[in-house]
Amino acid sequence: MTVRAGRSLTLLLTAVLVSAAALVAPVLPGGPATAEAADGKDYDPGYIISDENFYDGNAMTAQEVQTFLNSKGTSCVAGEQPCIKSWQGPTVAKAKDSYCNGYAAGTQTAAEIIAGVGKSCGISQKALVVLLQKEQSLITRTKPTNRAYQIATGYGCPDGQPCDAEYYGFFNQVYRAAWQYKVYKSRPTSYGFQAGRVNTIPYNFKASCGSGPVYIQNEATRALYIYTPFQANEAILKNIYGNGDSCTSFAQINTWTFWSDWFGSPTGIAHAYPVEGGILSTWTAHGGVAGPGVSTGPITWSTANGGGWYQNFTNGIITHTATGVGAYHQHGTGITTAWKRAGAQDGTWGWPLTQETCTNGTCQITYTNVIATWTATTGTTTQPRHPYEVSGGIAGTWNKYGGLAGPGLSTGPITWSTANGGGWYQNFTNGIITHTATGVGAYHQHGTGITTAWKRAGAQDGTWGWPLTQETCTNGTCQITYTNVIATWTATTGTTTQPRHPYEVSGGIAGTWNKYGGLAGPGLSTGPITWSTANGGGWYQNFTNGIITHTATGVGAYHQHGTGITTAWKRAGAQDGTWGWPLTQETCTNGTCQITYTNVIATWTATTGTTTQPRHPYEVSGGIAGTWNKYGGLAGPGLSTGPITWSTANGGGWYQNFTNGIITHTATGVGAYHQHGTGITTAWKRAGAQDGTWGWPLTQETCTNGTCQITYTNVIATWTATTGTTTQPRAGKTSQLSAPSAGRAPDSTSPSDRATTPEESASPSEPASPQASPSPSPSGPAATDPSATASPSVTSSTAD
Repeated sequence: MTVRAGRSLTLLLTAVLVSAAALVAPVLPGGPATAEAADGKDYDPGYIISDENFYDGNAMTAQEVQTFLNSKGTSCVAGEQPCIKSWQGPTVAKAKDSYCNGYAAGTQTAAEIIAGVGKSCGISQKALVVLLQKEQSLITRTKPTNRAYQIATGYGCPDGQPCDAEYYGFFNQVYRAAWQYKVYKSRPTSYGFQAGRVNTIPYNFKASCGSGPVYIQNEATRALYIYTPFQANEAILKNIYGNGDSCTSFAQINTWTFWSDWFGSPTGIAHAYPVEGGILSTWTAHGGVAGPGVSTGPITWSTANGGGWYQNFTNGIITHTATGVGAYHQHGTGITTAWKRAGAQDGTWGWPLTQETCTNGTCQITYTNVIATWTATTGTTTQPRHPYEVSGGIAGTWNKYGGLAGPGLSTGPITWSTANGGGWYQNFTNGIITHTATGVGAYHQHGTGITTAWKRAGAQDGTWGWPLTQETCTNGTCQITYTNVIATWTATTGTTTQPRHPYEVSGGIAGTWNKYGGLAGPGLSTGPITWSTANGGGWYQNFTNGIITHTATGVGAYHQHGTGITTAWKRAGAQDGTWGWPLTQETCTNGTCQITYTNVIATWTATTGTTTQPRHPYEVSGGIAGTWNKYGGLAGPGLSTGPITWSTANGGGWYQNFTNGIITHTATGVGAYHQHGTGITTAWKRAGAQDGTWGWPLTQETCTNGTCQITYTNVIATWTATTGTTTQPRAGKTSQLSAPSAGRAPDSTSPSDRATTPEESASPSEPASPQASPSPSPSGPAATDPSATASPSVTSSTAD
C-alpha cells in the first residue's frame, strides 16, 4: 500500500511502508485519452500537483466522473467484480469532523462515491480517480477482482504485513484516503516531510537504492510523499512511460503522468485566453478542463438583453449576465444549437439563466425572454417566460418548490399587503406564493383543504394571517401554521384551527421550545416571557406541559411540570429561590435522576425522593475541570475548597484544593490528582508542595506489590510500609531543585492541610488559567492547547 494510515500510521517514524502499486510501471492501455502525452522534462519532484487542483472538492460531478469512467472502461470485461464504470455498492454513515463533512449510508455507484467523498473532504475527484488507478489500476483494468475493490486505495495495507480488514471495501478505502489527505494538510509540521524545506526522500524501500534531496514546495505534493514516501529515480525520469530499473518507485511519477494524460497539467492549465471573474467561477464549478475545457476565445461583453459577458471553450460556452447569473452549456445539444441559431445572447431568446435540466426525456433551459424545451419528438420549442415579473423572495420560493413544474407561470403581479404584519404574495397557475415582511416564504397549491379554507377566511388579509410553514401531512393529518392560527385537516374533521401561542415565544426561549418538540413538547405558552434578577438573572416562560428557562449567560433548559425534581424546585422558589436556575436537562440513569442548578445539584430516586448537594463553592474550570472530571468528579476529588491558584515556582502552574485531595496543572499542560493523607502526598506537602524542592506532580500515584511512586518536577518519590517516603533526584534535575516561592516557607511541621492566603487580582504578566487539552487525535500526537481563559482571580501560591 502507499498510505500511512490505520494501524500503520504510527509506524511512519520508525519504518518505511510502501505498496506494490508504488513499484509497478504505469498501466496506459491505448495511451492518453484527453490530453497530450506527458513530457518528463516538465516533471518537478518538489511540485507534483498544485494545491488548487488537489484540494478542489468540486472538480467533477458524479455524472462527469461516470462519463470519464465510461470512456476509460470501453474494453473492460467483468471479472469477480463488475468493471468500475458499472460497479455499485454500500456506503457507510460517517460523522462530520474537522476533515470531512461526513457521509450518509446507502447504495451508490463508484462514480457517485468518488464525487461524494471528494466533495465531503475537499479532495479533487481527479485525485481520487488517479489514486484508484495508481493503486489497483481500477480505472482501466479488465476483469477486476474482489481484492482490487477490497483495498482499492491501499489504505491500511502496510508493505510486508496483512491488510487491516477494518478498512476493507471500496467506500471505506476512498473515504479514508481522502480523509487522510486532509489530516496531512491540517498538520503541516507533523509526519516525516514538510513543505517549504529540503527533505531527504528515498528512491525505494530498499536501503541500497539510496535517497536524495527534494525541496517540497506545497502541501499537496507533501501529502503524496507522506502517503507513499519514495521519489522517482533517474531511470524512470529518462523515460516516464518505461519500466525504470530495480530501484524505481512509480508512485509519484504515475500520479503525475495519469493526471497529465487524463486532465492536463497537474500544476497549471493551458488556456488560450485568460479566464477570469464570474466566468472563471462558472468554469471551475462545472469541472474546469474536464467540463468546459480550455478557452478558445476572449471574454466578450454584449449590451443585448440587459448585458453580460460570454466566452467560448473547447466543449461549450460560458455566459455571465450583468446581474450575476452564470451558466455553462455544451456545444451541440439540441437547445443550445437552437439558441445559437436564434442569435445566442444577442438574439430574441437572450441570456441563459439556468443550466440545462433533463427529466424523462424532456430537457429545459430558461433564457431572458423564453423557456426552451427539447424532446426527441418535438425538437426544441419555446414559450414565453412569466407574464408577470417574478423576483426577490417570491422568485426564491418559486425556484425552491419546482418552478414551472411546481407553482407554474405567474398569473398576477407581486402584490403588497399591510395586513397581519405585512408581506407580498403572487398567484401562479398551480398555487400562491407568499413572503412575509419578516422574510418567511411559503408556497401552497390551489384546491387543497387547508388552503381553500384559508382563502375563505380572507387569505393573508383575514383572521388567519400569512402562511409561516409549508403544509405537512403525516398519517392522514395535514397542518399549516399561520400568523394567528395553526390549521389542521383530516378527512374526518375537515379543516380546524387552534390559536397560536397566546403569548409571544421568541429569542432563546423559542430556540429551546423548538429544540424540545414545540407543540408536542412544551406545548402552548401559558404566560409571557418574564425577566428575573435573582441568582444572576434570566428569563422564564410557562407552557402547558412545562417551563422553559434561559439564563442571562445563555443557558436554556426545559423541564416538564410534575416531575419529582421540578416539583421540589418550584417549592424551593423556582429560579428566584435558593436553588437558582436550571443549568442542565434532567438526566435519568438506572432509576437515578439529576438536574444541576445555579447553587445545587438535585438528585431524585424512588427511595429518597429529591435531595440536593451544594455545587462547587469555588469555580472549577479549564484543565483543572478536565482532571476533576477524569478522576471521578464528586465521587473522586469532591467539591472545591479553594480557588484555582497560580504559582510561579518550579516552572509554574495552577492548583486547586478539593474535599478529598488536590488537583495540579503545570504550565506545560500536565494535570494530576492526589488524595489527601497518602504517604507520598503528605510528605510532598511537608516539603513545601509545588513551591518546595520536589516541584509539581507529573504522574498519578502508582502502587505495585506494596511500593507506591509519584514523579515530581525534580524528584521521584517512593513509599513502602517499611521505609516510608524516600526520594531520588530525577535525571538531569540534580542541579535544578527549586527553592520555595519568594515570601513562602515550606510547611515542615504539620502534615495537615495548609491554609491559603487571601485572593489577589491576577497581574497582567501571569499566565491564564489552564485549559483542558484536546483528546489525542487518532492520526497523530496529541497537541496541548496553548490558549487559555484567565481565571477570575488568582491567589498567591499555597497547596492544601
